[in-house]
Amino acid sequence: MDATDIYSRNHSLKLFELKTDNEPIKFVNQSGLNFIKQNGYMAYGYFTLAKWLYGADPIEIEERLGLRKGEFGGVAYALVFNRLPRFEEFTYKLTAAYPNGKHRPREMDFAEIQADKKDKNWTYNRSMTPVGSYYPRGDGSIHQWYLLKPLRVDTYVRTITPTLRFARRDGTMNSNEPNLGRLRGVHWT
Repeated sequence: MDATDIYSRNHSLKLFELKTDNEPIKFVNQSGLNFIKQNGYMAYGYFTLAKWLYGADPIEIEERLGLRKGEFGGVAYALVFNRLPRFEEFTYKLTAAYPNGKHRPREMDFAEIQADKKDKNWTYNRSMTPVGSYYPRGDGSIHQWYLLKPLRVDTYVRTITPTLRFARRDGTMNSNEPNLGRLRGVHWT
């Protein structure tokens, strides 16, 4: 573990708060939810903070997180953790603009898409339609973390559909993102 990893984990621990906008949250599709339920509500993989996705529908969540088109099949589930991840249980994976938390040139994106198109057997049936192995780039303002150990999620599950968008626990949906037409990251008073 290098100094950068230690710093990013410590900084992340200061951000995480349960039942707030900085609540760590994991989005899954129906098969992912079934898998988590069968394994005693233990979650694996990537998570982010809720604040960046309020007001989004499943397609917008797929796009912003850099998931494959159709990954949710029109319905996403938002899972919250029973407790905050500990220092040794997660690692920071940059933003959703970096698939798998790694920088890669844009030319590699194109090469991976072409390889997926040629290899018809290299598909995953985790969505409504088979999808390739390629993960597109997501939104560079959405940070992501990866669980190194399974972590229990609460049985409280929020369902997100095209008409039932991702909302806060109190039902409001105002995103921390500026309104359309404003510069991202600039908060107007």
